[in-house]
Amino acid sequence: MMNNHIYKLIPCILAVLIIIFAAASCSPKFNPAEEYARGIKLLNEGKIAEAEAIFKKIVRYYPDNMDARIALGETYFKERLNEKAEKILRDAINEKPDLYQAYIALGKDYFKQLRLDEAEKAYFKALEINPNALEALAGLGHVYLERLDYKNSLKYFTKALKINPEYEKGLLGLGHISLDTGDPGKAEKYFKKVIELNPESGNGYKGLVAVNLYRRFYDDALRYSDKELTLDPECEFAHLERARIMMGLGRYDEAEKEMIAALKYNTSLENAYDYNVTMAEVYAMQGKDASAEQYLKHAIDLRKDPITAWTALGNLYAYRENSQEAEAAYSKALSLGPGVPQDEVGETHAAYALLLLSEDRKKESLEHIRQGEKLNPNNYWVLAARGRYLLKSGDLVNARKYLEKARETIPEIPQAWADLARSYFAEGKNLRALRVLTVAKNLEPLGREEVEYQIGIGYEKLGRIVEAEESYRNALKYNPNYKPALKKLNIQGSIQGK
Repeated sequence: MMNNHIYKLIPCILAVLIIIFAAASCSPKFNPAEEYARGIKLLNEGKIAEAEAIFKKIVRYYPDNMDARIALGETYFKERLNEKAEKILRDAINEKPDLYQAYIALGKDYFKQLRLDEAEKAYFKALEINPNALEALAGLGHVYLERLDYKNSLKYFTKALKINPEYEKGLLGLGHISLDTGDPGKAEKYFKKVIELNPESGNGYKGLVAVNLYRRFYDDALRYSDKELTLDPECEFAHLERARIMMGLGRYDEAEKEMIAALKYNTSLENAYDYNVTMAEVYAMQGKDASAEQYLKHAIDLRKDPITAWTALGNLYAYRENSQEAEAAYSKALSLGPGVPQDEVGETHAAYALLLLSEDRKKESLEHIRQGEKLNPNNYWVLAARGRYLLKSGDLVNARKYLEKARETIPEIPQAWADLARSYFAEGKNLRALRVLTVAKNLEPLGREEVEYQIGIGYEKLGRIVEAEESYRNALKYNPNYKPALKKLNIQGSIQGK
C-alpha cells in the first residue's frame, strides 16, 4: 500500500526536479560587478553598442541593480535616444526615490543638450539627497559657468574641492573660470595639475588647448589638441577647439570640417549660440558671406542679449563695405541694455568707430572711441581705433603710442601693424614701414589683405612697380573684393599699358 503512494508521488518529484534544473540552467553564469566594470570600460572607449549589450544583460538578470540601470540610461543618451534614456532613469528614481546618482546622470545629459534649467534642477535634487555628491556640485559649477555666472560657478567648484582637493572636475572648473576672467597663467596651473594627477586626462589637455588659443599660440594649441583627440576622438568640444586652431592658422576648410565633426557627435550644438557664431566666422573667412549671415541671424535668435553676434554681423557688413547695414547692426548691438558684458560693449564701440573712420566721420567715431575707453581701455580694438583716429588726424607720434600698445596686447593681429606702417609711410620712412609689414605678413590671416596692400604701397613709393602689383594681387587672395587693391591694380594696369 505504501509502495503505491510512493509510485504516485514520483511524477510530482520529477516535476519539481525539472523546475529546479531548469532554473539552474537559466541562472546567469557571470559576475555582475565584473560585467558592470567591463561595460563602463567599453563605454569610455566609445564602444557603445557592446557596452549597451552588457548593461542590458545585467538589468535582465538583476533588475534591482541600479548602477547598471543608470549606466544603461547614460548609454542611451550617448546614442541620442534621449526619451528612452530619461524613461529608464525616471523609472529607477520612482522605484528608489533616494537614488541621487540617477539625478546626476539626468543633470549631465541635460547639460550636454544645453537644457540648463533642467540640469540645474536635477543637480539640486541630487544634493538634497546627498549634499556631498561631488558630481552634482561640479555639475552646478558647469551650469553657472555656461551662463557666465562666475560667482556661483566658483562657489560650487570650491565646495567640491573642499571635499576632495584633488577632484579633477573641480580643478578643471577653476581653470576655466580663471581663463574666462582673463588669467591664463593661473588657468594653466590648474590644467597642468590635472594632468599631473592623471596623465591620461583628455580634459586636462583640453584646458591647455584653451589656454594656448587664448594666447594665440596656435602651434602649441595644435600639439595639445592632437593628444586630446587621441584620448577622446568623439568629444565634440575637442573638435570645436581644433576648428578655432585651424582658423588661427588660416586653414578654414579644415576648420569647417572640424565644426561639422563636432555637430556629428552632438547634434544639439546646432542650437548653441557660440557654435553658430564660430561657424559664421569660418564661412566669412571662406568668402561664403550668405552662409555666415544665416548663422549669425540664427545665433541672434538663440540669446536675449546676442551682442557678439550683432557685432560680428556688423563686421561682416563692414567687410562687404555695406556701411548702412553695418551701422544698423552695431547700433542694435549697443541697444541691448544692461546685463551685457561691458568688455564686449567696449569692443563693439571700437568696431563702430573703425567703420565711421573709414567714412571720415571722425567726430562721431571719437565719441564711440571714448565710450570704448571708459568700458575697456586696454582692449586691442579700442587701442587700435584710437590709434587710427590719431593717424587720420595727423598726430603720428601719439598714434604710434596707441598702435604699439595694441600690438603688445595681441601681437598676432595684423591691423595695428598695418596702421603703424602707415604712420612711417606718412613720414617718408618707407623702408622702416616695409620692415614692420614684413613681420605682419607672418601673422594671422584675418586682416592680411590690408598688410599686403600696404606692402604694395611701399614698393610703389620705391618705384618697384612689379613687386607692388604682386602685393596687391596677394591682398586679393585674402579678400577678393578688397576695393583699394582692385583700384590699384586697375591703375597699375593703365601705367603698364602706357
